[in-house]
Amino acid sequence: MKPNEKVPYKSFGRLFYEAFLIAVTILLLLTALTCLLVLPTSHHPASKTDAARRTISTLSFALNMYEVDFGRPASWADEKADYELNNAKLIQALTSGNGRSGPYLDVRAKEMRDGMHIDPWGRPYHVAVDANGDRKIELGRLAAHGTFAVWSEGPNQHNDHGKEDDIIKTW
Repeated sequence: MKPNEKVPYKSFGRLFYEAFLIAVTILLLLTALTCLLVLPTSHHPASKTDAARRTISTLSFALNMYEVDFGRPASWADEKADYELNNAKLIQALTSGNGRSGPYLDVRAKEMRDGMHIDPWGRPYHVAVDANGDRKIELGRLAAHGTFAVWSEGPNQHNDHGKEDDIIKTW
């Protein structure tokens, strides 16, 4: 600045207007952030389906790791035909260490009821195993390829054995 040059200034009204706009913008951003963090998303059907898919993937991974460690799928019987595992026994085996390895799964208390791992609709997850080693699971209406299949009953809360709106994953 030169010695005789006038200092430009803004009127008080202009400064007040700019400060007001900045304050309103900050307030709107904070309100939007608070809404994103506070409002529940579990009431939306798509979020429940996504949550079930994530849990099924996690459960499938745990079952796969169990199979890698023990050389067989998680089962408690010498069955010769495909069958559905007891949810409570399966979750107990996957969440507790057995001295050799594990735990394979960490389940939050709100995802459990009566010792069973439940889906977002409050129904237990289903797991079927290939007991005869043909890498095919045929159980009721379920026909899948792999050593095990994991499914949720989905939004209709009816066990369609992997059909209709059930959410299924096989390994």
